[in-house]
Amino acid sequence: MVRVIASLFILSAASSCGQKCQVELETFYAHPAETRMSLFQIMDLSEQYMVYLCGMRYVHPPPVGLSHYIAAKNQHAGLFALERLKQSSDPVERLAALGLLVEASKLNPEQICHRSDVGQTIRAKGKQFARADLRAEYEEVAKGYCSGVDGR
Repeated sequence: MVRVIASLFILSAASSCGQKCQVELETFYAHPAETRMSLFQIMDLSEQYMVYLCGMRYVHPPPVGLSHYIAAKNQHAGLFALERLKQSSDPVERLAALGLLVEASKLNPEQICHRSDVGQTIRAKGKQFARADLRAEYEEVAKGYCSGVDGR
C-alpha cells in the first residue's frame, strides 16, 4: 500500500515537470534505495546530475547526499557544476549546482578553489533569488565552498 501511495506521489509530481524529470521520477525514484544506488553508479555525470536535480526539485526530503557521491565519483564534477550554475536562471537548479560545486570543492579543491570566476559566479547568482528564504539557503550552502582551503 505504501509503495502504491509513493508511486502515485511520484507520478503526480512528474505530471507537473518536464519530460526529463518525468522519466527520472518514473524510472529511478520509483525503485527501492538499494536499486537506485546500483543504477546511479553506472550512470555518466550528466545522467547523475539530472537524477540529482529532479530529486532536488520533486523528492522530499531532497537527495542532497547525491551531490557528495557525484563529486566523489566524477573528477570533473566541479567544473560541470560551475557551468550549470553559470547557465541557470532556475532557483532550484542554482541550489543544486551550488551544492555539487561545494562538494567538489571539498573533494577536489585544486580543480576549482583557485579560480576567481567561481566566487564571482556564486555571489552573482545568489543576488538573483527573488525569495528571501531561497537566498538564505543558497548563502548558507555557499559558506561551504572551499572551506578549509588556503585558510578560507
